[in-house]
Amino acid sequence: EKKFKKKKYFLFDTNKVRHQIKLFNQLFSKTDFKYKLYYSVKTNYTPYILRFLSSLGVNLEVISGFEGGITVELVPLNSITFEKPQAILSNNEDVDEYISNFEKALKGE
Repeated sequence: EKKFKKKKYFLFDTNKVRHQIKLFNQLFSKTDFKYKLYYSVKTNYTPYILRFLSSLGVNLEVISGFEGGITVELVPLNSITFEKPQAILSNNEDVDEYISNFEKALKGE
């Protein structure tokens, strides 16, 4: 008797996502509300998904160096936003210094 490993699959309907983003943008284009649409990279950091969303003008939110390292290789830097660094800092690290170091790492400095 063979044992089969259970595999997990993630289905991503690009047409549906593209349509929903278009509807979202149309809704807000009728208002004076200034907005930016973001996707949290920690949700799913599959390169295809990140590139696809970025190509539709969706910004990518990262909260760790790991996520930043992935996104910087895939999308333009101006579409990446680093959020909530305090969530991953130890008590004696400076938030501003951490962000500065992260930005330097993204630029390859």
